[in-house]
Amino acid sequence: MPLQKNLKAIFEAIKPHCDNLIVEDFNTEDKAFICLLKAAFAKNYEFNCLCNQLKHVDQFFFIMPSLRGICEDLIAIKYIKEHIKIERNKLISIQTEKRTIEGTLVQKSFFDENRPGQIILEIRDAQTRVDSLSHQIKDILIKNGLKGDKEFPSVAQMATDTKLIKLYNYMYYATSKTVHFEPGLLLRLGWSNSLESKLFTFSTKNFTRYHADFCSYYAAYLFIEFYKAFKKDLGLDVLFKKQIKEITDLLEDELRMPEIVTFEECNIKPPSVITQLLLKSSKKLSHK
Repeated sequence: MPLQKNLKAIFEAIKPHCDNLIVEDFNTEDKAFICLLKAAFAKNYEFNCLCNQLKHVDQFFFIMPSLRGICEDLIAIKYIKEHIKIERNKLISIQTEKRTIEGTLVQKSFFDENRPGQIILEIRDAQTRVDSLSHQIKDILIKNGLKGDKEFPSVAQMATDTKLIKLYNYMYYATSKTVHFEPGLLLRLGWSNSLESKLFTFSTKNFTRYHADFCSYYAAYLFIEFYKAFKKDLGLDVLFKKQIKEITDLLEDELRMPEIVTFEECNIKPPSVITQLLLKSSKKLSHK
């Protein structure tokens, strides 16, 4: 897997810079946004490191859903950066508090039914506090010229507003099949060594190479998108410009971007290497 090996070397080379970037004086009152940004950057970087650890290739089926989370981090934080100018840090702090309190309500409902004797964290007047925080969030949205009819736009809406909707749709469709009930995905795990054989073995390992390639490629792709969106906020220009170019070149050198539906799974012969090379060359010439 040459791509993974090359990407692994690049991400190992930038580790010292990344280690320095993900340190911050945590203060939710005036640094919530930069802390959120650095946390998302750390998650993105560490996921790329994981995707290029070749000794774990059999586990990529279960790693693949994380691509959606990283994609949504990119979209939501970019939306906040572009559309929330007033009380941005306060909004993040309030949303964090609200989600924590909501978590105590959800866990209470679950434990009341499944283990009522266990002592769990509870917050007095939790629902009242959640309602109050919801109103505060809507007020901040209105101050920023947004509707405020609901707490926050959907991820799809934020993706549209940040011009990332095609990326979101692709990641959403590719990864949703691994976290939701999907008959086609489960049946695709069945594989036979021969078209004539009626015996199929079902295992996530049948698609090991596909899942590994998909995760490695799109993790790096999302890292580049993160760089483009937040390079000035994190001061990444000088530190990462060369490495981003190297990653971009590696991805562009691949004959095929990993697809959601492949020729191989449909028992259709894919385009020959020569055909792919000619098409790639013609595209390059047309962009000059």
